[in-house]
Amino acid sequence: MTYEEIAAFRTLIEQVERKGPHAAQLYAYETEYLAAPEGISVIVPVHNGADEMVELMISLANQSLERSRFEVIFALNGCSDASRAVVDRFAATSGVDTVIIESENPSVAQARNEALHLARFRQATFVDHDDHLSRAYLEECVSLSDYRSVIVSNIIKLENGALAEDYAQTVVARGFDPPISTAPTILRCVSASIR
Repeated sequence: MTYEEIAAFRTLIEQVERKGPHAAQLYAYETEYLAAPEGISVIVPVHNGADEMVELMISLANQSLERSRFEVIFALNGCSDASRAVVDRFAATSGVDTVIIESENPSVAQARNEALHLARFRQATFVDHDDHLSRAYLEECVSLSDYRSVIVSNIIKLENGALAEDYAQTVVARGFDPPISTAPTILRCVSASIR
């Protein structure tokens, strides 16, 4: 689908939703969402990732999205290596708006939740400390997202420069677990937490 087709489809869906019996629930946090600045908060939980963060940091520093439209929140959780020093160096030299939080508890879920409470942009994305993002990843997320949408990107695994797994194809072949029908409850909780 082209961006124009996606936008037209979303407009149609929104018109139907706003006239439906659940409109108040579906759009309960729209005012709060629209009050946040346009852009995206990148949440990176880190547990002993000092030796694995270089590619992610390079890809974050080289994003095509204007730097004023994104921030990176590193949530260090239970780190006993040099992760803090690596993140401090990135914050000092990259020119990317960077927030660093620390917890002694090595819990990726807790780290993500604490970081999400600090997110200041309309959208948020979660990436792992050993990921590498395409140059236009954040720009694409921002251009495709809106109040009622969650952007799901394809994840591929490379080994020695060769494709080892295409996650989207795996999901298509096996289906979602848990079933996708539980998504609206999850999405409502996430939308309510973004500030």
